[in-house]
Amino acid sequence: MIPAVTGPTGVGKTRVAVALAKKINGEIINADSQSVYRYFNIGTSKPTLRERREVRHHLVGINPPEKQFTAGEFVEKAGRFIAKIEKQGKVPIVCGGTGLYITALKEGISKIKSSPEIRRELSGKSLERLLAMLKKIDPEMYGKIDRRNRVRVMRAVEIFLVAGRPPSKALEESYIQGLPLTIFYLSLPREILYERTNRRVDDMIKRGLLREVKGILKRGVSASAPAFNSIGYREMVDYLTGKIAFWEAVEKIKARTRELVRKQEIWWRKREVVKINCFGRSSLEIADQIKFCIIKKTHECGGG
Repeated sequence: MIPAVTGPTGVGKTRVAVALAKKINGEIINADSQSVYRYFNIGTSKPTLRERREVRHHLVGINPPEKQFTAGEFVEKAGRFIAKIEKQGKVPIVCGGTGLYITALKEGISKIKSSPEIRRELSGKSLERLLAMLKKIDPEMYGKIDRRNRVRVMRAVEIFLVAGRPPSKALEESYIQGLPLTIFYLSLPREILYERTNRRVDDMIKRGLLREVKGILKRGVSASAPAFNSIGYREMVDYLTGKIAFWEAVEKIKARTRELVRKQEIWWRKREVVKINCFGRSSLEIADQIKFCIIKKTHECGGG
């Protein structure tokens, strides 16, 4: 059982993961799509230096801001770290709020790279049209795919157009298998999460988010770099370029963060997780509950 600690922004994932790592001799693998970028620290709420000294973290600040970090890269790198940590007799703990990363690590992912051009072209087609294309190019895949899942259907057609082979055959030849993750989903009432995220944005501003953005731009990092799409950074750039007022930038950061909370909740709603209620409980108490689940190797330990 490889534990993965996830949940919406503001729920306290990092503190729980650090507490858990101390209890079970673990090391943490970052599964947050914003925290992988170098220089982008305050707005991404990276683990603090103290937390990283207490427990070893991997995949934090490892990617150049100009280069997009994909789910496939995450799965490959995380898989290597998991094997290395286990070989050392320690417990790998995946921690982060990017559901795509954690789901791909658990379910597996194609090594066939995406094509932005082909994806743009396919995005304009209806689900019915995509299904008709898939049925023609790969009846086998058509017969077993979830036909209501537009994203998966579009990806199957994209694989054919990129690889030049039916997706069912291409995936057999180029696929990273999933790992036995047990996903612990930390939950809090949404109103509490909104209150926490609003306070966190105010704290980021006080700690110097604007100053950090100016420093990154002075390094020569383009404002169009993928990392600048992270919440908080795009808004600060818009302020610096005169597109919006400072107060508008702050309010937009809060609004985007609230929307992220909703999306994170929706992502995990129909997936298999051990849901843990964090209301009124400390990080140590939650870590103890997860430790119990790991020791007993059971999923019947949610709630709390």
